[in-house]
Amino acid sequence: MSKVVVLLSLFALPLRAQLLDVTVTPNPAPMGTPITLSVLASLPNQFTLGGCLVTEIRQGTPTGPTVRFFPCTFLGVAIPQCGPGAVPRTLSWNQTGAGAFAGQVPPGDYYFSLSVTNGLFGPVTQQSISVRVDAAPPLPSLVQTMPATVGGIAFFQLTAAARPFDGYLTALSLSTNTGFQIPGGPFIGLDYDPLFELSFTGQLPTLLVDFTGSLDGAGQASTIAIVLPNDPIIQCLPLFMQSVVFPITTALPLEATNVASFFIQ
Repeated sequence: MSKVVVLLSLFALPLRAQLLDVTVTPNPAPMGTPITLSVLASLPNQFTLGGCLVTEIRQGTPTGPTVRFFPCTFLGVAIPQCGPGAVPRTLSWNQTGAGAFAGQVPPGDYYFSLSVTNGLFGPVTQQSISVRVDAAPPLPSLVQTMPATVGGIAFFQLTAAARPFDGYLTALSLSTNTGFQIPGGPFIGLDYDPLFELSFTGQLPTLLVDFTGSLDGAGQASTIAIVLPNDPIIQCLPLFMQSVVFPITTALPLEATNVASFFIQ
């Protein structure tokens, strides 16, 4: 069985569980800059549990402290399905919290919590989407520079200006609902699923290009890429990517980028 077939099989199965195609802009976001969450459904007949697109925002991890809660009306609202001309549902967050987090939230990673039902009164699936409020100086960042399209090549740029020639490692996952903690290091927002295993261990080098390497003299890597199979089965599939930067020439600690959320168009 070819690696392309293996990858397609992995893509096709979790597609039934990961329901949302999400983009977050900007990500990372400078402090005080409004953040927009745009959401489409990867499958038909998907609704938010109530009238709110997001039920709460949590700090640090998907189960961290709640910095903002959104009271919702009872009746669910449809999420437009991914496809040509689809207009997403959106939420704009001005980086303020409530209660103990009133005012501007501090720098760090935050998770939007969404409750989605299959059908208006169907079973509920909880999903978490990450965004980073950046520090000054900024932490390492990962930004998509070319879109992901069926049969195309999606490019990403990793920037860690304070870490020229340090090493990096990149991975993908199909969701960001749990994540995991590196002992003595940063929290990783990606879920440890089969796609994470394949990408983290470098088993798909012809499809996942430059997922590991060294930053250049400007502290950048701009050739990280996904070569996408030319098969419509992967259209509208949501994906998540994150990198870690580790010391080679500097004495800086292991650091993680933001999680880049995107989907195949």
